[in-house]
Amino acid sequence: MDGRIVDERDTQWEATAAAYRVAIHRTNGEITTHEFDSSDLADVLVWSRHTAGDNRYSVAAVV
Repeated sequence: MDGRIVDERDTQWEATAAAYRVAIHRTNGEITTHEFDSSDLADVLVWSRHTAGDNRYSVAAVV
């Protein structure tokens, strides 16, 4: 699973494989967004829960 920090305003219209974006919403108002290419949704959800800890997070499919 490959992940990287991205700017939420970046978009692409072509996709060759499933990709997901995870936004972690920290209690101080900071939001960090990560994009995962060629990843299984189950792996992305496990990573999200682990990384977010007590913070909220959201997962979106990149299409």
